[in-house]
Amino acid sequence: MPDPNEFTIRREEVRNSVHLAFVHEGVVPDDTGRVPVLLVHGYPETKRIWWRNIAALADAGFEVIAPDLRGFGDSDLAADGFYDATP
Repeated sequence: MPDPNEFTIRREEVRNSVHLAFVHEGVVPDDTGRVPVLLVHGYPETKRIWWRNIAALADAGFEVIAPDLRGFGDSDLAADGFYDATP
């Protein structure tokens, strides 16, 4: 079983006071050669579905970003209850 505390979970405001939670691993200061990999979970999962893959990808030289989509895991719900793509 993967350690739930293995990675630091960050939260950033994206729009209208909605904060998304994500893991960002494989970042090396002043290193511009890493290829970013975005790991997106499906319904009804969270970023933790990728726990077994994050370290391996970062160790292989990738910059790994694994977010919780809005309303899932540690990310905020929409204040208005709408989840469509229009502003």
